[in-house]
Amino acid sequence: MSRQVRAVVLCEDRAHWHFARAFLVACGWNERQLASGIAPTAKGAAEQWVRDTFPGELRTYRRKASERICLIVIIDGDRQGVETRIKALEAANQRQPTEHVAIFVPCRNIETWVGYLSGLPVDETTAYNQLKKGHSRAKPAVVLADHCTQHRPLADAPPSLIAACTEWALRLADLR
Repeated sequence: MSRQVRAVVLCEDRAHWHFARAFLVACGWNERQLASGIAPTAKGAAEQWVRDTFPGELRTYRRKASERICLIVIIDGDRQGVETRIKALEAANQRQPTEHVAIFVPCRNIETWVGYLSGLPVDETTAYNQLKKGHSRAKPAVVLADHCTQHRPLADAPPSLIAACTEWALRLADLR
C-alpha cells in the first residue's frame, strides 16, 4: 500500500486557498491531505508574509520529504511577474529540481486566472476586482485541473497560467 501524500499550501489569502484546494481535489487529492498556511489578515503585506514564511516551510519540507509531503506556494505576481517573484522567494534558499516544491504566481492576481478560466478576456496588467466577491473559485480551478492533468494546452492563456501548468507537471504531477 502506498503512503498518503500530504500537501502544505502557503498562500496570501483565502481566495488562493479556495482555488488551490479545489484544484488539488479535482486532481485527485483527498481534502484531508491538504493543509493551509494563509497570511494573517491586517498584519501588513500578505506577499511579504509568504516570502518571510517560505524559508521555514522549505526547511520543514526538507526534514519531512521522506514522508511524501509537498509544498505549494501561491503568491500574486502583482506587477512583478513570475520570474521576479520566484527569484525573490528563492533568494535565501533555492529549490532543488527533484523537490516537490511548486511556486504558482498568478499575474496580476488570482482573479486574472479565475476570469480567464471562466471564459472572460483578460490580461495580466488589469486588476479584476469585480471577480473578488461572489465569484466561484472552484469551477475555474476544476477547469485548470482538467487541462493540467490531461496535458491539454490552454488557448490564449495568460503566461503565468501556462507557467503554472508547467510547474505542476515538473514538480507535482508524479505524486498522484
